[in-house]
Amino acid sequence: GRACFQAVVEYLSPEKMNQLLFAKVKNNGSNVSDTFRLDEYAASDDSLQKRSTSQIRDETTNNMRPESFIDLLSLIQKYSVNTSHPYFFNQLFGSLDPIALAAEIVALSVNTSVYTYETAPVFTLLEREVMNQIGKLVFMDDDRDGDCNRFEGEGLMIPGGSLANLTAMHAARHRWKVMNGFNNYSADRGNSKVDFDVLDSEEEKKFEDSFCVTENTVQQLKKLPPRLVAFVSSEAHYSFSKSARVLGMNDEDLIVIPTHPDGRMDVNMLEKNIAMLEDEQDGYGDSNQSIETKRVPFFVACTAGSTVRGSFDEIAEIVKVCRDYESRGLKSGCQYDRSIWVHVDGAWGGSAIFSSRPEVRSDTHMDEIKLADSFTFNPHKMLG
Repeated sequence: GRACFQAVVEYLSPEKMNQLLFAKVKNNGSNVSDTFRLDEYAASDDSLQKRSTSQIRDETTNNMRPESFIDLLSLIQKYSVNTSHPYFFNQLFGSLDPIALAAEIVALSVNTSVYTYETAPVFTLLEREVMNQIGKLVFMDDDRDGDCNRFEGEGLMIPGGSLANLTAMHAARHRWKVMNGFNNYSADRGNSKVDFDVLDSEEEKKFEDSFCVTENTVQQLKKLPPRLVAFVSSEAHYSFSKSARVLGMNDEDLIVIPTHPDGRMDVNMLEKNIAMLEDEQDGYGDSNQSIETKRVPFFVACTAGSTVRGSFDEIAEIVKVCRDYESRGLKSGCQYDRSIWVHVDGAWGGSAIFSSRPEVRSDTHMDEIKLADSFTFNPHKMLG
């Protein structure tokens, strides 16, 4: 009740907020510079009143008084947006969860980094268990419950959807190169399953594998991979274009597929574009063909809840197009092992996977995610 009579935010103009928070760097001849001036101002309802230095600084030690630090924290809270206000509405997140707050306090108090079991024995096991439970929920059938049926994949907790999409594209390219012998590793071409535990241990030898130039390395450089091509819809998140550039892809190797009026990817157009690249591959045996002309599909991004229209792509149909392409390669005996990684970007709408309503899961194609290779969702968005 009381929160309704308070503003969602105590607004100050950027100029006044800048005046409140920051000052020009002051140099009194020592190596100490003050840039924050929160401790030097007290904000009233009408104006910003400068406080005397003696009120803030201990004149004998020049240290900030505890009361001033409390003032600083109070100002931060006062002029920040009150996301727990009943009138606060945002398309990406909601109010503070008290359970999450309690967990955050505990995590901060422990003050560790989850690198290894030695540095974080509790958190490393918690992370594995959370990833296992989410993996079972997303990728395993309901009738396979039980401790004997653990999720065989892996998962990461990372800062946001953009980095998640970059990680998926990187994993897709890595798998394609491993399967086709372009990463200094040999994969069993008769068996598509690669022992990535072995690969992880080998990747630790970065200097030996990547920087020691030998005669064998020079010979390997002559065997350059083709240009790998990714597909996204016109409604896909802009992070895919950034990710492609980070991975060093050419702009024309990120192909944008048009969508239906409701924002869903046009699966027929995806199939046609993959077929066009397939026709290009017919010339791979020609020694006169330039490496720049060899383009091979390796990645398709599905969108589960676009940020503009909230559209959900038809995951099963998209996966079918990709697997049909791979199957045709086995029959034709093409030069490369075909592998298209299907990623579901559910950063905004992927939390619908938790819905118990059949109509929601059907309309959003959540039960089809198990057919894909990877999946991203942000709990702080739709769950918030």
